Amino acid sequence: MKHIKKIAAAAALIACFAAGTVAADVLNLDFFPKQESTYDLKLMGDQVKEISEMSALEYRYKGDAVYDGGAMKLFGKDIPLTSKSMLVYYEGIVKLGSDLSTVHTELKKPDKLIITIPHSQVLSHEIDEDTWEVLDVDNGLFNRVTPEDNGEFVKEQKHKIEEEISRSDLTKQADQKVKKQLRRFLEMAYPKLEVTVEFVK
Repeated sequence: MKHIKKIAAAAALIACFAAGTVAADVLNLDFFPKQESTYDLKLMGDQVKEISEMSALEYRYKGDAVYDGGAMKLFGKDIPLTSKSMLVYYEGIVKLGSDLSTVHTELKKPDKLIITIPHSQVLSHEIDEDTWEVLDVDNGLFNRVTPEDNGEFVKEQKHKIEEEISRSDLTKQADQKVKKQLRRFLEMAYPKLEVTVEFVK
């Protein structure tokens, strides 16, 4: 009789253990809790910020443009024969990518990192001075094309190109490349970490 009671008690204990394990599974809990994550979020964020800017796409272009400097004015009216203009050929390079100085990191699970960064933008834009060639120039009477005119024209052309880029899908392409590069960087540093890169909305 005592032997039967011992068997019944053992069976009850096993049943309780099994029930507890099932309940833990249903509640999405671990019966034996896992060890806390040892990832240092601040360190991760600092490592990304050290990159500063992640250049992901390089856009090269060439073109020609007309500079119209207008005419000298007197009493609000153009003075005849004083208008100036020039035709210029040039080539430029635009680099697109993300500014990582404001990166935000969040650990959703012990092994899942959410990193939020700004969308891609123009990081640098240079017109190759060696390619800048004045194909034609028309100097007006007492109103010649000056180096200052060249400088202003360069600014105008850069602004024009950057406006065209903003209307294209180049920034989206850069976003995808930044996301891929950043994930690769972090997953190489933390092989067991699942990394998700999101952009600021």
